[in-house]
Amino acid sequence: MGVNLVTMLRNFWIETRTFATTDGDVLDGCITAGAAHKLLRFDFLCHNAGNVDLHVGPPPPPPPPDPPPDSPWVWSAAHHHYHLKGFNSYKLLNTAEQQVVPGFKQAFCLMDIEHIDPTPNAATYTCGNQGISAGWADVYDSHLPCQYIAIEGVPDGDYRLLATTNNLQFVAEDRYTDNSMLVGLRVAGNTVTQIPLQWTGWESLGGVLTSPPHAVSWGPERIDLFALGQDHGLWHRWWDGGNWGGWESLGGVLTSPPHAVSWLPGRLDIFALGQDHGLWHRWWDGANWGGWESLGGVLTSPPHAVSWGPNRLDIFAVGTDNAVWHRWWDGANWGGWESLGGSVMSPVSAVAWGPNRLDLFAIGTDNAVWHRWWDGANWGGWESLGGSVISPVGAVSWGPNRLDLFALGIDHALFHKWWDGANWGGWESLGGVLTSAPEVVAWGPNRLDIFGIGLDAALWHRSWDGANWGGWESLGGTVFSPGSPVSWAANELDLFVIGADSAVWHKRFG
Repeated sequence: MGVNLVTMLRNFWIETRTFATTDGDVLDGCITAGAAHKLLRFDFLCHNAGNVDLHVGPPPPPPPPDPPPDSPWVWSAAHHHYHLKGFNSYKLLNTAEQQVVPGFKQAFCLMDIEHIDPTPNAATYTCGNQGISAGWADVYDSHLPCQYIAIEGVPDGDYRLLATTNNLQFVAEDRYTDNSMLVGLRVAGNTVTQIPLQWTGWESLGGVLTSPPHAVSWGPERIDLFALGQDHGLWHRWWDGGNWGGWESLGGVLTSPPHAVSWLPGRLDIFALGQDHGLWHRWWDGANWGGWESLGGVLTSPPHAVSWGPNRLDIFAVGTDNAVWHRWWDGANWGGWESLGGSVMSPVSAVAWGPNRLDLFAIGTDNAVWHRWWDGANWGGWESLGGSVISPVGAVSWGPNRLDLFALGIDHALFHKWWDGANWGGWESLGGVLTSAPEVVAWGPNRLDIFGIGLDAALWHRSWDGANWGGWESLGGTVFSPGSPVSWAANELDLFVIGADSAVWHKRFG
C-alpha cells in the first residue's frame, strides 16, 4: 500500500503562436521568443492510483530569487509559484521509437484538481501545500503556459508521444514502472488525431541461446535482456531508447534460466543456479558489473527474485526437500536461507504489491495452487487456493492489495483467479489451448496482458482492459520458449522469445 503516480493524457490539439521575450513561457525556458511556433498541446494528468496520499509540503516562500541549485524547487514566471523541477518529461517519438524532437522536462506544482476514484476523499493539497490525495489527479490543462511540445519542422505522419511523471523520482512511490504513458498520434497540417497503437512484426535480435530469455525494464525506454548461451554463461543485450546494444557475455557457468530484477534506475540484479545447485548473483550498479558471488543453498528450481523497495531483494526457490526456501537482502546484508515449508511441485512465483508485502504461489502435490504471504511482520501459513492445474503459476499485481493468478488447467485452457483486496474470486476459464505456462504483465492499474504458446507453436495473447476480456489473438511466430513480456509505459509492450534458430526474437506493441 502506498503512493502510486500514473500518467494520463487527453485533449490533443495544435496551436501556432508567437512569443515575446517577456512571455512567461520564454522566461521559464519552455520556448524561444519568435513567430510561428507550432505547438502540440495536450492535457497531462498525474493520478495518484495508490491508497496513500502523496504529501510534499509547502514550497519556499515567494518571490524569487530561486533557492540553491541543489533544491528540487524552481520559480515559474509563467505560473507565478514554485514548481518541482523537471517533474514531468515529454518526448515525441517516431514509429520506430526514436526521438523526433528534443525531449522537454516540465516543472510541476502538485495539487488535487480532478478526482479519478469515484469515491475519493475530499481535496486536500494546493500549490501552497503540495501533494496529491489518493484517488485524485493533478491536471495541467492543455491551455496552460508551457503545456506543449514544439513541433515546427516535424513532417506530417504518425508518431508516439511518451509522457512520464515523477521523471526524476523525486517523490517516493511503491512502484515506478507505471509512471509513463505512450499514445499514438497522427499529425496532418494543423490537425492532430489520436490513433490506435499496434503490434510490429517479429525481428531477430540474434544470439545462439539455450534458455528462455528474461527481460526487465528499469525506466522509460530501457530494456535489459538476459539468457544463457551455448557456453552456459550469461549473455546480455539492451535497448537504450534508440538502439540495441550488441550481445555481451557476463560469464558464469549456470544451469537454470536467469531471473533479473531492478529496484532503482540503472540498477540490475541477476540470479541463476550454478553447477553446484547453489544460487549465484551478479549486479549492475549503474556504472559497473560486480563479479559473480555465490549465495549458497542447494536448490532444484530456477530462482524467482522480487523487490518491494529500494535496496531490497527477496529470492525464492525450491529445495531438495520440495519446500520453498527464501533468502533476502535488507540493504546492508544478506539474511541466511530460511525454509518456508510446503511441499511443492513447481517453481515459485512471487509478487509484491506494496512495501514489505510478499505473496508466493506454487503448485502442490494435489495439483492445486498454494499461497503463502508476508504481511510486513509475519509469514502467514500455506493456504490452498484450489484448482487443478498443470503449469507453474503466473502472478501479477496491478495495484495495492490486488493479485491476479493464471495457470493452465488439465484441458490446457487458461484459468484465472484474483484477489480484490477482500476476497478471492473463483477460478474462471479464459479458454484457449496452450502448451506453455502463461506469462503475464500489467502496464498500469486494471490492465493485464497474458501470453502463451499455442498448438501451432505461435505466441497467443489475451488482454483485460479494465472492463472486459479481449478475445484470443495470434501474434504469429514459431516459438521455442515462453514469451518474456516487459512494459516500460502504459500502452507499450515488448515480447522476447527463442525462435527455431535459437536466436532471440522480439515483437513490440506501441
